[in-house]
Amino acid sequence: MLSWALKRQIFFLAIVILIVAVVLFLLWLKLFPATCSDGKQNHGEEGIDCGGPCPNECLGDVRDINVLWAKALSLKNGRYDLIAMLENPNINIVAESLEYEFYIYDKNNNAIGRREGKTFVNNFGEFLIFEPMVDFHLSVPNNVILKIKNISWKKRDIPKLQIVISKKDFTNTPFPKLDIFLVNKSPTKTPELFVYPVIYDKDKNAFAASVTKIDGLDFNEEREVIFTWPKSFDKDPDSYDIFFKPVF
Repeated sequence: MLSWALKRQIFFLAIVILIVAVVLFLLWLKLFPATCSDGKQNHGEEGIDCGGPCPNECLGDVRDINVLWAKALSLKNGRYDLIAMLENPNINIVAESLEYEFYIYDKNNNAIGRREGKTFVNNFGEFLIFEPMVDFHLSVPNNVILKIKNISWKKRDIPKLQIVISKKDFTNTPFPKLDIFLVNKSPTKTPELFVYPVIYDKDKNAFAASVTKIDGLDFNEEREVIFTWPKSFDKDPDSYDIFFKPVF
């Protein structure tokens, strides 16, 4: 049976150990504070390093961008437009910054060029990346690959645009010219827009594209937009798509 003196010594020793443990814990918190980049869900975060006191929102299950196709479209004098069709499968999640790089090869699979750039991605749907007037000199592109390097996601719900094409006209001589009239049927004024036409042959292969940036359209406003190319097309256009990319 423990004596009263020994019990008192054990009690005081336990208090000392507790005080030391508290001091060490506080010292550890000071030297290694919880942060929004420590890979842990702590100090009130809703997820790992997101939500609560952290500036980064919790995005949930974010799916990868899909690259649907990439091509080099011939212009003249060894110049080509590089174009890629991609898809953002995420709803209410945008990319404030997407860094990409085109890799271009000839028919013998020799690398003949690279072109890198940066863009932004709206929520849910197909979108284009377009690099105009790339000079390959005497080389002829045969295969184009687009690789996504870095992407910065953010939660944001961008309303779907309601823009209709009220009139259109295409001529191929003396040079190709596509003339379209856009009408904004959205309930509010649109932001600035990138407008991309993509022209296809009868087999639905894209062989020409372009881009321009226009000011926002008021409700029911009609705007003429004209696209031209430097030389006549070798084939007759069978159809075309118009893509819009709002600038937020």
